[in-house]
Amino acid sequence: MLTKTVKKEYNVYMTWMQAVRRAVRAAYAEPCQECILQRPTCDPTKLLPSQVCAIHAYRDPRTELTREEWQSVIPYFPKTD
Repeated sequence: MLTKTVKKEYNVYMTWMQAVRRAVRAAYAEPCQECILQRPTCDPTKLLPSQVCAIHAYRDPRTELTREEWQSVIPYFPKTD
C-alpha cells in the first residue's frame, strides 16, 4: 500500500511528464507527409523526429532531438513539500 505522500509525489511527477510530452510535441512535431497525401480530409498524424507513423509506416527523416533541444523545451520540475 502506498502512502499519501508517495501518491502525491507520483501524481505530481505524472502531471509533469504529461506537460513535457505536450511541450515537446508543440515545439517539434510535424505532420506525416503520407497522411497528407493519402488522406487529405483527415488530420495527419503528428510526428517527432525519427518517429514512425502507425498508419503508413512513414518515418520522419529528421534526425533525433539532441539533449539540448529536449532540455530547452522541458518545463521546470515542481518541488514537492
